[in-house]
Amino acid sequence: ARFTLDLERPAGWSVIGNTAPVAVDDRRAQFAETRPISTYLFAFAAGPFSAIRSKNPAEPTLYVRKSQLTRAQQEAPQVQQVAARGIAYLSDYFAQPFPFSKYDLVLIPGFPFGGMEHAGETFLNEDGVLFRSTPTESDYFRRNILVLHETCHQWFGDMVTMRWFDDLWLKEGFAQYMAYKAL
Repeated sequence: ARFTLDLERPAGWSVIGNTAPVAVDDRRAQFAETRPISTYLFAFAAGPFSAIRSKNPAEPTLYVRKSQLTRAQQEAPQVQQVAARGIAYLSDYFAQPFPFSKYDLVLIPGFPFGGMEHAGETFLNEDGVLFRSTPTESDYFRRNILVLHETCHQWFGDMVTMRWFDDLWLKEGFAQYMAYKAL
């Protein structure tokens, strides 16, 4: 299906959708129509998020709760670089440019999974990205694999989607394989 999104929001809230907004004011945001995507890939996030934008336009914007902004500013550059390098690698490997109009990473507190690859915007479990204590090499490794796994889904899972959920193992297994390959 193709989706359009028109949201009313409280003042001060950010809204993030599958596509870039085409009209935004203090109370409302309208988003461009998506390309055809599976219905489970439609999503939006709304809340008191802060956007961490890189100076490098190839790197995705990272959205984080305002209460976690200081922590996120320390971690964001590495996460954004891994995602951008993954996009470049996967675009070349698949001989297919990034399939969506933009890519954002949204950190969600208490998210029940490591991540979810919504088309053009990946939701990541905040605790999988922002470390509560001094990170180890294993912590960085797990985070990099998580980011690359979800980024791979933009091609294999989002642009190309399984016929039904009994084939979920195929897209998940391939995304994990490609995350390791990209790393």
